[in-house]
Amino acid sequence: MKTKNTFSSIKNKLMLIMIVIGIAPIISLGIFSNIKTDSIVRNRFEVSTSQTIQEVNRGIENFFEGMSTPLIFMDNNSYIKEIKTHPENVLILNSIFKDVKASNECIESVIFGLPDKTVYVYPESSNTLDPTTRPWYIGAMAKRGKVFYSDPYVGLLTKKNLVTISMTVENNNQVIGVIGVTINLDKLSNKLSSIKIGQKGYIYVTDSKGILVAHPDKKLIGTDTIKKLSIWEMAKNRESGFQKDNSKNANNIIIYDTNKLTNWKLFASMPNSEINDDLNYLKKYSIVFIFIMLVLSGIAALIVSRRITKNIFKLQNAFNKAAYGDLSIRTDINSKDEFGKLGNDFNKMVEGIGTLICNVKESADILNENSDTITSMAKESDDAVKEVAATIGQIADGTSDQSMNVDEGVRELEQVSNKIYNISELTNKMSNESENTNRLSKKGLEVVKILTEKSVNTDKSTMDVNDIVLDVHKSSNEISVITDTINQISSQTNLLALNAAIEAARAGEAGKGFSVVADEIRKLAEESTSATEQIQALVGSIRGKAQTAVKAMEETKNSVKEQNSAVSETRTIFGEILTSINKLTSQIQLVKEKAEETINNKDEIVAKMQNISAVSEEIAASTEEVSASGEEITATMDEFLTNANSLKQLSIELEAQINKFKL
Repeated sequence: MKTKNTFSSIKNKLMLIMIVIGIAPIISLGIFSNIKTDSIVRNRFEVSTSQTIQEVNRGIENFFEGMSTPLIFMDNNSYIKEIKTHPENVLILNSIFKDVKASNECIESVIFGLPDKTVYVYPESSNTLDPTTRPWYIGAMAKRGKVFYSDPYVGLLTKKNLVTISMTVENNNQVIGVIGVTINLDKLSNKLSSIKIGQKGYIYVTDSKGILVAHPDKKLIGTDTIKKLSIWEMAKNRESGFQKDNSKNANNIIIYDTNKLTNWKLFASMPNSEINDDLNYLKKYSIVFIFIMLVLSGIAALIVSRRITKNIFKLQNAFNKAAYGDLSIRTDINSKDEFGKLGNDFNKMVEGIGTLICNVKESADILNENSDTITSMAKESDDAVKEVAATIGQIADGTSDQSMNVDEGVRELEQVSNKIYNISELTNKMSNESENTNRLSKKGLEVVKILTEKSVNTDKSTMDVNDIVLDVHKSSNEISVITDTINQISSQTNLLALNAAIEAARAGEAGKGFSVVADEIRKLAEESTSATEQIQALVGSIRGKAQTAVKAMEETKNSVKEQNSAVSETRTIFGEILTSINKLTSQIQLVKEKAEETINNKDEIVAKMQNISAVSEEIAASTEEVSASGEEITATMDEFLTNANSLKQLSIELEAQINKFKL
């Protein structure tokens, strides 16, 4: 809690504001200057390094231009041009080559190749390779009349890094051969590798294919290590540029350029940390300066804030005593600034408040006396109004109940009316249905009458069929007797024919004719017997069917009797139904008339009930309005009584509060 008060004091706030105002511009200036310094340092590094690279580039060009001077001299030498036609010039040729080699220690050898594959070399060598297949020969022929610079290569015998500078030798616009000088790059490489960029930076050189020609680390010369760096992809396609190389944890700044004479790539690399070290040195001094300014600002803020807060504390003390009721306090600030004016205004304010408190105390005494009288009158009025409101409320409740009962009666009557209407509708339907039933009953009775007549006819027909079947059965019996007789006669005839045949046989030739007649008679008897048997079979079948028909006709006869009985009974029942329906129709018509009469009466009753309901609702509404007014009056009187009590309480509290002030 104490810490919170310390930080919330105006003294500390003033100190903080003054320190912030004093130190913020310095910090902003420091940050801006550091950013700007970083940009300037890096730009200067880029410019100075680019200038160094350009100087190195010019040095390489001067080196190779100096090395190409002997070529131009030898290209114009007549002894060399006429070597093919004057072989004796070989001695002079060797002397010239010797002088050229001696002219510069970097020249490793001088070589002259002819199209017929003849080659002249100084110093002499046992190497007998075809010169026309060598890159220096092919390149010079491709750049006829111009100096050609081969890519660096390692000598087969010396194992040194070499470059061959060559050009064509022409006579009368015809190529005689290609002459070249082989340059040892060790001296140039050492010189380039020794160049420093800053404290830790260095220069390295590659050919157009990325093979290192010069590097502080001799082990890397002749390798393609540069291709593994991210900068190579950009450098091989551009002539110059600037880039940060972050490959393999290397945080370097690299500037590159291209030698147009040899197409070599020159790189200047310096660790980014070297630039950062200088910048960090400046940052440290900036931080120290800011810290010193912070301390000085704090001291100045402390002195100024003490002078300001001294008068503030005096005013705070005076306000604190006045807040607890001591209106006799006065300030003694004698300064001529705003604090002095504020102190005088405070004294005037306390004096004015004291006078006001005295006046309020007198008014509070008067208010206290009047509030008792008001409270008593308000209580009596409130009791009277509550009694009136209670009576009006009872009337309103009774009227409301009556209105509700009338409404309920109207609703019940409406329901009864609806039910009566439904009864009327159902009665109409029943009347219609009874008429339909009466009509159908009459129709059914007519159908039963027709059915009775048909049953009588059926009974008569059945009796006729029964008589016929009995006659057939009787005739079949008679036919059976006749066929039995015929069958007996046929048997006897057959027997007689047999006896006649026997007798004819005994008579011999005289009875032969008689035998034939007897045989024919026998055959006729057998045929008669066979036919008789067939007739008996047919008659037996007819007799069986006739017996079945007799039984069926007997059953049919019984069924017809039962049918006649059922039809007669049905006719009787239909007559009774028709009588009952006629009675029901008359009763339904009577109910229908009564229902219609009830419906006509209910409309008049409903209208009267609705009038009663409307009057009851108007009475209830008026009573409720009176009741509401009574409640409002009661509420107003309650509020008035409450306010009177509050006024009494406030007068007491006001007197107590005024007594706290010290005047």
